[in-house]
Amino acid sequence: MGRQRCMGIHDLDEQLHKHDGKIRDESNRTNEFDPGRVAGDAKLLIEKTSGWHGVRERFFPNRAKARRIGTLAIGGIALVALTVGVFVRIQQSLFSRDRVTASVSGPGNVDSSDLVDFVISYENANRSGLSDAELVVSYPTSFIPEGNENTFRNDVSSSIVTIGDIAAFGKGNFDFSGKFYGSKDSVAYIRAELRYKPKNLQSQFSATGQKSVNLRKSPLSVELEAPLSVSPSGEVNYLVSYENTGNTPLLNIRMKAVFPDGFSLTDSDPKPSEGEAVWYLGSIASGERGKIRITGNLNGVPNEAKTFRAEFGTFQGDNTFLSYGDAERVTRIVAAPFSIRQSLNGSAPVAVNPGDTLRYTVLYQNNSVTALREVIITVELEGDTLDFSRLQPEKGAYDSARKVITWKASDVRQLENLLPNASGSVEFSVPVRGDFVPKSSLTKNFQVMTVAKIESPDVPNPAGANKVVTADTLRTKVNSRLFLETTGYYKDGALPNTGPIPPVVGQETTYTLHWLLSNTTNDMTGVDVSADLPTGAVWTGKTFPSSEDISYNDRTNKIVWNVGSLGVGEGILSPKREVAFQVSIRPEVNQVDKSPMLLGASLAKGKDVFTNEVIQSESHEKTIGLREDASIPPTGYNVVGGE
Repeated sequence: MGRQRCMGIHDLDEQLHKHDGKIRDESNRTNEFDPGRVAGDAKLLIEKTSGWHGVRERFFPNRAKARRIGTLAIGGIALVALTVGVFVRIQQSLFSRDRVTASVSGPGNVDSSDLVDFVISYENANRSGLSDAELVVSYPTSFIPEGNENTFRNDVSSSIVTIGDIAAFGKGNFDFSGKFYGSKDSVAYIRAELRYKPKNLQSQFSATGQKSVNLRKSPLSVELEAPLSVSPSGEVNYLVSYENTGNTPLLNIRMKAVFPDGFSLTDSDPKPSEGEAVWYLGSIASGERGKIRITGNLNGVPNEAKTFRAEFGTFQGDNTFLSYGDAERVTRIVAAPFSIRQSLNGSAPVAVNPGDTLRYTVLYQNNSVTALREVIITVELEGDTLDFSRLQPEKGAYDSARKVITWKASDVRQLENLLPNASGSVEFSVPVRGDFVPKSSLTKNFQVMTVAKIESPDVPNPAGANKVVTADTLRTKVNSRLFLETTGYYKDGALPNTGPIPPVVGQETTYTLHWLLSNTTNDMTGVDVSADLPTGAVWTGKTFPSSEDISYNDRTNKIVWNVGSLGVGEGILSPKREVAFQVSIRPEVNQVDKSPMLLGASLAKGKDVFTNEVIQSESHEKTIGLREDASIPPTGYNVVGGE
């Protein structure tokens, strides 16, 4: 390789600035693998690409502008996010909900009806203040607040104390007093909730605290006796004993009985004051005692547990029950060696009508694996509407003083020694009085009750009270009775009439017809009366009184009186419900010596509110032979010919 000449600075400058712009010196030539060439090619590619971007930006100026705006927006969002983050961090450093507390302090054990004092405390341990602060104190309905200033009752179980602002690191408390009412060893809670908003924030937060309180004793001691077990449909006896053990009288006291499913009340001493489950006892003085005896039948399946509960207390103004004491007992249903069941008229109807004859069949069976000796069957009857004078037992004997039918082995030989799985039946009948009426509007909703029982000395009673091991109670409601009368008059004080009497062929004569309604033992609703006006009779449109809703359809000739409701004893204990309307006739020659019809048969119907059944009553058609009108002579009952 020959020696190469080195170029000076001047020569290099001269070479670079020649017209063709080429460096002639071969010593500076590069090949395709020269790293410098590769780098130069890359630079050229970049320059070409940059040139294309420039061209694209010249031809698409909006896209470039949008890119610049997007860049600014992203930057703005980032700045806002950073600002918010800094603000939140600052606020967090000023406020934390964990540094706001509420608490309740007071005694853990109290006596029912004693005045109890609690202290409600709150604290804000933040560097930021709180606004719109209020304390909501919650308590059971058996707690009655007393003497609390600057509080107002929110509802039956809460009160509110308005606080307003709470400064940074501020705290406070207030006294809250009241009396608990409840049964012995029950637990109640006082809860305080502090609601607030941090300064400069709109969100609401809260802090809570609570205190449990045990009621050591009640001012009213309650004891309950109940059988441990009973056979299905067997009789149960509950004894509720109570005593005011406090130092002050208890006012307006009621006992509420919460009977188990399947229980039916047959008797009690004293009688319930409201329905079948509420006894009003009034004022109970300090040291005063009392008892309530309750008898009934309890139905269920073997091994089923039945709970009876007795609650003593008083109703508050908002109708909530304030309990002073309670007790409950569980009676278990055990398998019975006997079964006994009643049927009425071949089934078990919900309701019967006055005048019906009730035919009962009492079916019995020995379900045990051994024979049972000296079996006795009894049926107790109860019902003011029954005609006991006409009671007919098949065999057996009726005790009118006790209203009990009894069957023994002397009446039914099978009962002397009832074999395993052996069965049989006894029967009796008794009518429902058709003339029964209530003594007042308060005596209503009558029913017939029969209780069939079976016993044997070979069967020990699980409850230890008697030898009755099973029973069956059948309750049947008695429908009310509706009475409808239809009367007619020529001489009528409500709607005066015109025309000849007796009616004359070709001349018009008007008559006034009356519907009268009576109701007996149950409230009725949806009552109406209807009848068809025969062709030849004309509806004049005159009715009385105007307050009654009566209408006429001239296409069907039907008259309808929408009565609405009828109360117990209306028309018997009070005047009858009545409406009057006028019709006219113009006799034809073929009606001479005849008594034309004024009104077809009338039908009254309505729904018995107690039995839920539809009750009906009918009255016969009316002709011009109105014998109830004394002003019409016997010769006025038929049409006469004209001149």
